[in-house]
Amino acid sequence: MSDDLLKDLREALYGPAQWGDTVLMSRAIDLIEQQAARIAGLESARTAYASEFPPDAEGLPDVGNIHANIRAMKAENERLERCTQTLASIMHNNTVAMQAAWIEWQYGEGPEGAMAWIENTLDGPGLIPASDEPFATEAQAYFDANKTEPK
Repeated sequence: MSDDLLKDLREALYGPAQWGDTVLMSRAIDLIEQQAARIAGLESARTAYASEFPPDAEGLPDVGNIHANIRAMKAENERLERCTQTLASIMHNNTVAMQAAWIEWQYGEGPEGAMAWIENTLDGPGLIPASDEPFATEAQAYFDANKTEPK
């Protein structure tokens, strides 16, 4: 609230008022000043939050789209959480398939049965290497070339 507005309000309120009215008016003005300070703080916080997102067309903090930006961030976060859960499931299932292959090798049908587990794990999503791929016939070279961080 501007100083001039407060001055005008005081003058309007303190005119012919009685002492009790003056105290009441003074308390009202104090409350108005407190609320004005609170509003200024909220506006400052809103601008700070908006500064975390892309600016508006004029290059200023886009205070009008804070809620839309937060909703977009929440949606992106939920998408990333689903991706993380999917990747964790894939990793878990591949680990369990390798464990099942090991169990098959040790206690079941031996190496042939174990390889069936591995082949089924790769064949389902189409991950068996084509024979014409680089290093398709050299296991260590194929691994080195295709792991997450190749040599």
